[in-house]
Amino acid sequence: MLATIAFDEAALLKRLGNNRQLLADLVEIFLEEGPRNLDDIADGIARNDPPAVRMASHTLKGSLNYFGMASAIAFAESIEKQARAGCLDEVPDTFSQLEEVVRPLLAELQRFGN
Repeated sequence: MLATIAFDEAALLKRLGNNRQLLADLVEIFLEEGPRNLDDIADGIARNDPPAVRMASHTLKGSLNYFGMASAIAFAESIEKQARAGCLDEVPDTFSQLEEVVRPLLAELQRFGN
């Protein structure tokens, strides 16, 4: 199991110009879209649909960038590259690693949002 790293609220807030409302909005959007992106990747894998996997992983990667989750970004980028090449053979393993990092982030952001 991978070690999970909490997002750095102070660093994110600083990048957002100390705008707490923008931070709250980003958290709310990610809590809505992040699980959907993960589901879209899983569905694309199940359907052997590289374009769908590429799009969902690209979208998730961009969202993760706000939260500074380097390992999750790297996994999403790897999935995106594999899907762009049209080969999903190794994607399920990488997707499992991605979920191991993103699911705890979602739980942490859920607590943050309350």
